[in-house]
Amino acid sequence: MKALYLLLTGLLFGFAATAQYTSTTINSGTSQCALAKDIAGNIYAVRENGSKYTVVKYVNGAGSPVILNPALQLDANAIEYPWGLAVNSLGDVYVTNPTPAGTDNWEIVKLTAPSYSASVIQSGKFYSALTIDQNNDIITTEYIDPDGTFNNGDDKYRVVKYLHTNETGAGTVLYAGVPYENDASYPWSIVVDGFGNIYFLDFVTNDPAPGTSTDGGQLIKLTYPAYTASVINSGKGTSTLAIDASNNLYAVEAINPTTSHVVKYTAPVTAGASGTAITPVTLVSAAGFYPWGMVVKGSSIFVNDATDDPSTPGDPADGAFKRLDPPTISVVSVNRVNSTPTRLASVQYTVTFSGSATGVAASAFNLTTTGSIAGAGITGVSGSGTTYT
Repeated sequence: MKALYLLLTGLLFGFAATAQYTSTTINSGTSQCALAKDIAGNIYAVRENGSKYTVVKYVNGAGSPVILNPALQLDANAIEYPWGLAVNSLGDVYVTNPTPAGTDNWEIVKLTAPSYSASVIQSGKFYSALTIDQNNDIITTEYIDPDGTFNNGDDKYRVVKYLHTNETGAGTVLYAGVPYENDASYPWSIVVDGFGNIYFLDFVTNDPAPGTSTDGGQLIKLTYPAYTASVINSGKGTSTLAIDASNNLYAVEAINPTTSHVVKYTAPVTAGASGTAITPVTLVSAAGFYPWGMVVKGSSIFVNDATDDPSTPGDPADGAFKRLDPPTISVVSVNRVNSTPTRLASVQYTVTFSGSATGVAASAFNLTTTGSIAGAGITGVSGSGTTYT
């Protein structure tokens, strides 16, 4: 019988393992309720400033925030905040303003780069979220009451597109199927991917969420170009969305009534899709103030935490802005368990990684044989953390 010489090679070829993320607090002590990113990688936020909110810029997503236009003071109250924030390819910034709070005269304000002078381009509706597509057109979620009678059954939130070439003109309704819910939630987030598909949220009271009997809501996709609606999932208690450069979708979803986490949905995202939680990072959620605002820059996720002090959920003084980073995982060593050469029909190797890894499968490795050996293959992988066999 021939002696068996085996060499385990090609480590990290098609490596499918995922690692635990680490959380870095960029800014704390002040509430933020929206995030956006420009093509240069700068991060923009709607940030609490006393009883008002301002639009700020974090250069390259780091450092102290710079206020774009100190004269622009956005309104907020106990249940209504400036959740909509987006930046087009020219660097112009768009933000929603619930003013005067409690009326139907909310606004979309444009800050024109590079001076960031402010002008109102749309008003008179509840603009709860907005995004910018690849044509620089503005897409919103906004409230309409067809007969002027508040909350009598025909009130809805709709998805509307405003052309970049006619920002102050009438918009085109893409979807009008989210019934109004008279509660403390709104359709807080809307994003568009590189293919023109739109993802948005409805009211969190539409479906049960983890640990509750009333909250949850739906994540809805409008598939380009017909904008056909499909429900990706429901009952997740989702508070904000983001898209990365590969068109993967990220959502902040509830774990229980006071805790949320980031979940990644790999493209293409279809109805009933299952996401992968970004672990072990958790965010605080509380009725009335949730983790609003998230963007993805490279492999890093930037997200607002509702509060960094669980004893005072919803307290604007306790807000936090965080960056979530996946550590770089590499193979430290590959060692034979069995002696070589050997006549054993099966042999084992111990593989040690530089950090805790999950999802390590046989497909992560290649096997190279020598001589006349034929039919050899990797039959299985076991282990956890940094050590696998």
